[in-house]
Amino acid sequence: MVDEAAAAFRKVLTLAPDDAEAMNYLGYMLADHDRDLDEAVRVLHRATELDPDNGYYLDSLGWALFKQGDLPTALQTLEKAVQVVPADAVILEHLGDILAASGESEEALAAWKKALALSPETPGLRRKVEGKGSLE
Repeated sequence: MVDEAAAAFRKVLTLAPDDAEAMNYLGYMLADHDRDLDEAVRVLHRATELDPDNGYYLDSLGWALFKQGDLPTALQTLEKAVQVVPADAVILEHLGDILAASGESEEALAAWKKALALSPETPGLRRKVEGKGSLE
């Protein structure tokens, strides 16, 4: 399913090479499924060049960088995403995940608590908060 969706987004980008929204969908999907991370980061960098103040694109880029293992840049990017969109549970959860992976347990817990307050039904988030810093 991911391969078919990725192919469809790539086709959209051949027809509309500056479609930042398609870039964001493609890059986030690839990163979230741990697929073609170099491509994910490349298209997400391009999306943020086209729309540098889009917090959702910054979140996607930060998430892809995290999946790639670039924790410092991922953290910097997610912190900027939170500045732009401070009340989004997914962005806050991503920030918490990166903070936890960076050894910043207290900060991770704070981000996860904010995310949980915004979206109490998010699968796995409550376990992260109750686990006090453990990732699933």
